[in-house]
Amino acid sequence: MVHLKPVDETNYEACSNLMCTKEQCAFTNSPGWALLQAAYESYKDRVKLMAIYDGKLVIGMIRLDYTESDCYMFTDLLIDKKYQGKGFAQSALAQVFDIFRADAKHSKIKIKVAENNHAAVHIYKKFGFSFIENNKDSLSIMECRLI
Repeated sequence: MVHLKPVDETNYEACSNLMCTKEQCAFTNSPGWALLQAAYESYKDRVKLMAIYDGKLVIGMIRLDYTESDCYMFTDLLIDKKYQGKGFAQSALAQVFDIFRADAKHSKIKIKVAENNHAAVHIYKKFGFSFIENNKDSLSIMECRLI
């Protein structure tokens, strides 16, 4: 059963060992960088780094971002390459939506994504995201309503 837990002293090492595929490494921050950034003083109260578990095993992580004044964001969704293609990212995103709904401060979620990251774009579209700002040279922005 997939579930999310905050990254803390019990799981940060497992998170730092997560590996993306060679192709995906161009699209996401390294787990180490995400851990450092979330711990940095200016971010730590506005960002929640969550470990993604399958049972007791850390299989991924995601960063929930509360830095925007008009929406929620998430970044750095990573499922370890050994566990990809099994629906874990979709299960984790469903839980992220539940977390944001429970917070109830915003009505939309935005993400930044490389348009040529076809696997990510495919999953995000399943959740109702659509492109609102296209940038072929950098990251584009997708948005969806939080219902």
